Amino acid sequence: MRTLRHAGTSIALALVLSIMLATPAFAARNISYRGETSAPSWNRIGLGILKKDDGRRFIQVLTLRYTFACEDATTERWETFVFWGGRGLRLDENGAFTFVMDQPDAYFAMTGDVGFRLASGTVEIITARLTDDQSDSQLCTTGELTWSAERTDARPARAMMPENTGFMKVRVTQGVAEVVQLTRP
Repeated sequence: MRTLRHAGTSIALALVLSIMLATPAFAARNISYRGETSAPSWNRIGLGILKKDDGRRFIQVLTLRYTFACEDATTERWETFVFWGGRGLRLDENGAFTFVMDQPDAYFAMTGDVGFRLASGTVEIITARLTDDQSDSQLCTTGELTWSAERTDARPARAMMPENTGFMKVRVTQGVAEVVQLTRP
């Protein structure tokens, strides 16, 4: 009886281990793409793609650095992070996507195609701003930019964060801030 119980436990343990070891071969993957836009070199793009084990792909993270040119000839540099909840923005079977965010203060339109090694598309952002002397309103835009990005990394799926981010524990004593702990994923 005891031998049968040990044999059953051993078989169950072996079965669980074989399933656990086989799972990573079919598990979802986080795939990163980094690249540039057609604007000057400060402007960059990054995509975080979730590839499910059934082959469906979703954009989970978009990072975009861009420069607005305004009607009064001023410029502004911005960096935008878009995080999609749940699975993300689904790519079609060919890897194409369209994302439009039309809000009262800004218009953001992006299209793209994400392949195995390369991704490319267009992006345009338009917003309203006050002039420097704050006497009038004006439009500021990136203009329609093209972008391209290369695949830089693929890892087993986990929560994605933009590159160069982490968590910082800070202690403030008598008005002086001191970094106590810095953790990077």
